[in-house]
Formats: sequence, structure tokens, C-alpha cells
Amino acid sequence: MINSLIINTLKSVGVPVEFHKYDNITPPYITFFEYNQNAALRGDDKELVTGHYIHVDIFAKYNYKTIVKQVKELMINVGFERTSETEIYEDG
Repeated sequence: MINSLIINTLKSVGVPVEFHKYDNITPPYITFFEYNQNAALRGDDKELVTGHYIHVDIFAKYNYKTIVKQVKELMINVGFERTSETEIYEDG
């Protein structure tokens, strides 16, 4: 369910979006995965709300800042919070 929410949310960016990875596709594209899941709210020794931590990667050879801005806005608009951000360059 969370995967389809993310895919449907990000498809308006106009680049392919996929869970985990894309094979043999030319950038730009977006991949994502859930890197952590834990109790966000407990009551009476039970988990009442589950927190989902999602990692989003944007692969682009140019003009990626527009895509980054769109992804951040779209994810926040559907209820996600941005906890960190890192820019990494990969040659290839």
C-alpha cells in the first residue's frame, strides 16, 4: 500500500518511478525503498501507529534540482516528513 502511494504521488514528476531499482533505463528516474519500520505510537503495550522511513533516490544527468524540489513538495503534501537529505555524485 505504501509503495503504490509513493508511486502514484511521484508519477506527476514526469519521470519513471520504481520500488528498489530500474534496470537498463536512462536517467532521469526515481527509485525508493523502505529502510526502517518501527512503532511511532504505543499504548497499553501495543503498537498503535507504525512509522515508515522511506529512502528516495533521484538519478539524473542534469537539471535534477527541479526534480528534487518536486519530490520534496509532493511527498510532504501527502503526509511524509523529510528527515535528511544528501547529495551524492556517481560517475557513470
